Amino acid sequence: MRNAVEALDDEDAETLYKSIEWFSVTETAVKSYLDEYKEKGILNSDSMVITHSIGTKIIPKYLVKNNLNIDTFVSVAGFVDYSGTRTDYIVDVMKITKVSDEEFDKCKELIKNRYSIYSDNDSNSPLEKCVKYADKLDAEKVLVKGAGHFTQEDNVTEIKELNGIIKDYINK
Repeated sequence: MRNAVEALDDEDAETLYKSIEWFSVTETAVKSYLDEYKEKGILNSDSMVITHSIGTKIIPKYLVKNNLNIDTFVSVAGFVDYSGTRTDYIVDVMKITKVSDEEFDKCKELIKNRYSIYSDNDSNSPLEKCVKYADKLDAEKVLVKGAGHFTQEDNVTEIKELNGIIKDYINK
C-alpha cells in the first residue's frame, strides 16, 4: 500500500488522504452514534434501520462486526461496485466500505426483514448495481421510477414506498 501511495502524484495523494480522513471521521461518528444507540437499547432486535447510498454499506458492516440483530433494514439507493461519474472521495470510500459476500450472507441471518428501494435513473447508483445489491442481501426489491438518487436535487421530497414499509413496521 505504501508503494502505491508513494507512486501517486501530489494532487492524487492529497485527494486520497482527504478521502480517507473524511471517511475515518464519518465512520467514527456513525459508529459512535450506533454504539450509543446499542448501549441505550435503542438499536436492537426490534429496530428498523433506514439507510441511503453509502450508508447502505456502513450499516451492514457494523451489524456484522457487532453480531447485532435488527428487525428491519431498508436500503435506499444501495449499490455494489460504484460506477458513477464522481471522482472525489467517494471512489476511495467505496473501496474501503465494500461489503463482502460473507458479510452479505451474515446480514441475511442478522436482519429479519430486508428491503431495497432504488430508481431506474440514478446516476450514482445504476439500476443493475442496485439490483445486484438487493440480490446479495436477499432483499425485497422496490423500484421507484424516475426518482434519481432520491435527493432534493432529484425533486424527491417523499418516498411513498418507504412510508408504506414504515407503516407496516409500526403496525405489526
